[in-house]
Amino acid sequence: MLIGARPSLDQTHTGSGGVFQASSVPLVGSAGISGYTIANPAIWFEFLGSDPDFSTEDNKAYVAMSTTHLTINKDTYSHIYSTNVTRLTQPVPRGKLDLTCNIGSADDCVATFTLTFNGGTVVTGEALGSDVLEEK
Repeated sequence: MLIGARPSLDQTHTGSGGVFQASSVPLVGSAGISGYTIANPAIWFEFLGSDPDFSTEDNKAYVAMSTTHLTINKDTYSHIYSTNVTRLTQPVPRGKLDLTCNIGSADDCVATFTLTFNGGTVVTGEALGSDVLEEK
């Protein structure tokens, strides 16, 4: 974990899109955690990125997904960082959600977080939020 890097909540980045905490310390590096939720069913997602400076430790990106509320704070950051999870799957009605992440190495610190819905062969109007035409 980054010594001296303490994420702090920036209220200007809260809202329906999520919450973001980040920290940057000169000669130590930067780290951040972001959280989002979707409804029906309610599922919480958290994304973590870490870019240590002047260290043999490489960049890190990890994920968390839960059907119970996840709070963004230092304890959550520490837990996600220590579990080293880069891929999760959550069953949902009519399919499953897959959450993955990866991050570049050294100075290429671009983290990519991908959430994919994998459903069955039948897509319903309820899932799409509109009517689905039947094939004949």
